[in-house]
Amino acid sequence: VFAREDAIAHDVLESIARIGSVSGANLVSIIDHGLVSLPNDTRLLPFLALEFCEGRALARDPLARVNWSEVSPEDAGSLCADALEVIQHAFAGLQQLHQAKYQHLDIKPSNILVLRNSERRVTGAKLVDAGLGSIARDGEHTAVLYQSPEQLSGAQTSAASDVFALGVVAYE
Repeated sequence: VFAREDAIAHDVLESIARIGSVSGANLVSIIDHGLVSLPNDTRLLPFLALEFCEGRALARDPLARVNWSEVSPEDAGSLCADALEVIQHAFAGLQQLHQAKYQHLDIKPSNILVLRNSERRVTGAKLVDAGLGSIARDGEHTAVLYQSPEQLSGAQTSAASDVFALGVVAYE
Protein backbone atom coordinates (compact mmCIF):
# COMPACT_ATOMS: atom_id res chain seq x y z
CA VAL A 1 0.00 0.00 0.00
CA PHE A 2 2.75 2.49 0.87
CA ALA A 3 4.52 1.96 -2.47
CA ARG A 4 1.26 2.79 -4.28
CA GLU A 5 0.72 5.90 -2.14
CA ASP A 6 4.32 7.00 -2.77
CA ALA A 7 3.81 6.53 -6.53
CA ILE A 8 0.65 8.65 -6.39
CA ALA A 9 2.50 11.31 -4.37
CA HIS A 10 5.26 11.41 -6.99
CA ASP A 11 2.67 11.69 -9.80
CA VAL A 12 0.99 14.56 -7.97
CA LEU A 13 4.33 16.31 -7.46
CA GLU A 14 5.27 15.98 -11.12
CA SER A 15 1.93 17.52 -12.10
CA ILE A 16 2.37 20.30 -9.54
CA ALA A 17 5.85 21.05 -10.88
CA ARG A 18 4.46 21.45 -14.41
CA ILE A 19 1.51 23.53 -13.25
CA GLY A 20 3.77 25.57 -10.96
CA SER A 21 5.60 26.91 -13.99
CA VAL A 22 2.41 28.71 -15.04
CA SER A 23 2.14 32.18 -13.61
CA GLY A 24 -0.21 35.07 -14.06
CA ALA A 25 -1.64 38.05 -12.26
CA ASN A 26 -4.92 36.18 -11.76
CA LEU A 27 -3.48 32.88 -10.52
CA VAL A 28 -2.31 32.14 -6.98
CA SER A 29 1.32 31.11 -7.47
CA ILE A 30 2.85 27.88 -6.27
CA ILE A 31 5.89 28.90 -4.21
CA ASP A 32 7.24 25.47 -3.29
CA HIS A 33 6.32 21.81 -3.33
CA GLY A 34 7.88 18.53 -2.38
CA LEU A 35 7.62 15.40 -0.31
CA VAL A 36 7.87 15.21 3.44
CA SER A 37 7.84 12.32 5.86
CA LEU A 38 6.35 12.72 9.28
CA PRO A 39 7.95 11.31 12.42
CA ASN A 40 7.10 7.63 12.95
CA ASP A 41 5.58 7.36 9.46
CA THR A 42 7.24 5.70 6.49
CA ARG A 43 4.97 7.35 3.91
CA LEU A 44 6.03 10.31 1.84
CA LEU A 45 3.36 12.99 1.78
CA PRO A 46 3.22 15.76 -0.81
CA PHE A 47 3.14 19.37 0.38
CA LEU A 48 2.31 22.54 -1.47
CA ALA A 49 3.13 26.13 -0.44
CA LEU A 50 1.09 28.84 -2.14
CA GLU A 51 1.51 32.59 -2.48
CA PHE A 52 -0.13 34.51 0.38
CA CYS A 53 -2.89 36.82 -0.83
CA GLU A 54 -5.00 39.17 1.24
CA GLY A 55 -8.47 38.13 0.23
CA ARG A 56 -11.39 35.87 0.83
CA ALA A 57 -12.84 33.00 -1.14
CA LEU A 58 -15.85 34.08 -3.17
CA ALA A 59 -17.87 31.46 -1.28
CA ARG A 60 -17.29 33.50 1.91
CA ASP A 61 -17.34 36.96 0.37
CA PRO A 62 -20.33 39.27 0.91
CA LEU A 63 -20.95 39.13 -2.86
CA ALA A 64 -21.96 35.48 -2.51
CA ARG A 65 -24.65 36.38 0.00
CA VAL A 66 -26.36 39.27 -1.80
CA ASN A 67 -30.13 38.91 -1.93
CA TRP A 68 -30.63 40.82 -5.17
CA SER A 69 -34.37 41.24 -4.58
CA GLU A 70 -33.56 43.35 -1.52
CA VAL A 71 -30.85 45.52 -3.11
CA SER A 72 -31.74 49.18 -3.55
CA PRO A 73 -31.27 50.74 -7.00
CA GLU A 74 -28.59 53.00 -5.48
CA ASP A 75 -26.51 49.99 -4.36
CA ALA A 76 -27.20 47.72 -7.34
CA GLY A 77 -24.70 49.47 -9.63
CA SER A 78 -21.71 49.10 -7.31
CA LEU A 79 -22.59 45.51 -6.40
CA CYS A 80 -22.93 44.57 -10.09
CA ALA A 81 -19.61 46.28 -10.83
CA ASP A 82 -17.95 44.28 -8.03
CA ALA A 83 -19.44 40.99 -9.27
CA LEU A 84 -18.36 41.71 -12.85
CA GLU A 85 -14.86 42.63 -11.67
CA VAL A 86 -14.51 39.27 -9.91
CA ILE A 87 -15.77 37.30 -12.91
CA GLN A 88 -13.60 39.29 -15.35
CA HIS A 89 -10.45 38.59 -13.29
CA ALA A 90 -11.40 34.92 -12.91
CA PHE A 91 -11.84 34.65 -16.70
CA ALA A 92 -8.42 36.29 -17.12
CA GLY A 93 -6.97 33.63 -14.80
CA LEU A 94 -8.56 30.91 -16.90
CA GLN A 95 -7.11 32.49 -20.03
CA GLN A 96 -3.62 32.48 -18.46
CA LEU A 97 -4.03 28.83 -17.51
CA HIS A 98 -5.48 27.78 -20.87
CA GLN A 99 -2.73 29.58 -22.82
CA ALA A 100 -0.27 27.37 -20.95
CA LYS A 101 -2.32 24.31 -22.09
CA TYR A 102 -3.77 23.51 -18.66
CA GLN A 103 -7.33 23.18 -17.45
CA HIS A 104 -8.48 24.05 -13.95
CA LEU A 105 -11.36 21.54 -13.78
CA ASP A 106 -12.39 22.61 -10.28
CA ILE A 107 -13.86 26.08 -10.72
CA LYS A 108 -16.16 26.88 -7.82
CA PRO A 109 -16.68 29.84 -5.46
CA SER A 110 -14.20 28.48 -2.91
CA ASN A 111 -11.45 28.44 -5.58
CA ILE A 112 -11.89 32.11 -6.54
CA LEU A 113 -10.10 34.51 -4.21
CA VAL A 114 -11.68 38.00 -4.08
CA LEU A 115 -9.21 40.84 -3.53
CA ARG A 116 -10.43 44.12 -2.00
CA ASN A 117 -8.83 47.44 -1.14
CA SER A 118 -8.99 49.23 2.21
CA GLU A 119 -12.36 50.75 1.25
CA ARG A 120 -13.70 47.19 0.69
CA ARG A 121 -14.00 47.74 -3.07
CA VAL A 122 -13.19 44.74 -5.27
CA THR A 123 -9.81 45.20 -6.92
CA GLY A 124 -9.42 41.81 -8.52
CA ALA A 125 -9.62 38.07 -8.15
CA LYS A 126 -7.26 35.11 -8.38
CA LEU A 127 -7.88 31.45 -9.10
CA VAL A 128 -6.75 29.05 -6.39
CA ASP A 129 -5.75 25.43 -7.07
CA ALA A 130 -5.22 26.31 -10.73
CA GLY A 131 -4.83 23.10 -12.68
CA LEU A 132 -4.88 20.84 -9.64
CA GLY A 133 -8.36 19.60 -10.49
CA SER A 134 -6.85 17.89 -13.50
CA ILE A 135 -4.83 15.59 -11.24
CA ALA A 136 -7.76 14.61 -9.02
CA ARG A 137 -8.58 10.99 -9.64
CA ASP A 138 -12.07 10.05 -10.85
CA GLY A 139 -13.57 13.47 -10.09
CA GLU A 140 -12.72 13.43 -6.41
CA HIS A 141 -12.21 16.85 -4.82
CA THR A 142 -14.26 18.57 -7.52
CA ALA A 143 -17.63 20.23 -6.99
CA VAL A 144 -20.30 18.46 -9.03
CA LEU A 145 -22.56 21.54 -9.04
CA TYR A 146 -20.08 23.42 -11.24
CA GLN A 147 -18.88 20.62 -13.53
CA SER A 148 -19.60 20.73 -17.23
CA PRO A 149 -21.72 18.00 -18.82
CA GLU A 150 -18.64 16.37 -20.40
CA GLN A 151 -16.86 16.36 -17.05
CA LEU A 152 -19.85 14.76 -15.34
CA SER A 153 -20.13 12.08 -18.01
CA GLY A 154 -16.42 11.26 -17.94
CA ALA A 155 -15.89 12.47 -21.52
CA GLN A 156 -12.84 14.43 -22.61
CA THR A 157 -12.69 17.92 -21.12
CA SER A 158 -11.39 21.12 -22.67
CA ALA A 159 -10.99 24.79 -21.83
CA ALA A 160 -14.73 25.09 -22.48
CA SER A 161 -15.31 22.90 -19.40
CA ASP A 162 -13.74 25.60 -17.23
CA VAL A 163 -15.68 28.35 -19.01
CA PHE A 164 -18.91 26.44 -18.35
CA ALA A 165 -18.08 26.17 -14.64
CA LEU A 166 -17.25 29.87 -14.34
CA GLY A 167 -20.49 30.65 -16.15
CA VAL A 168 -22.37 28.72 -13.45
CA VAL A 169 -20.52 30.69 -10.77
CA ALA A 170 -21.37 33.96 -12.55
CA TYR A 171 -25.02 32.93 -12.85
CA GLU A 172 -25.18 32.24 -9.11
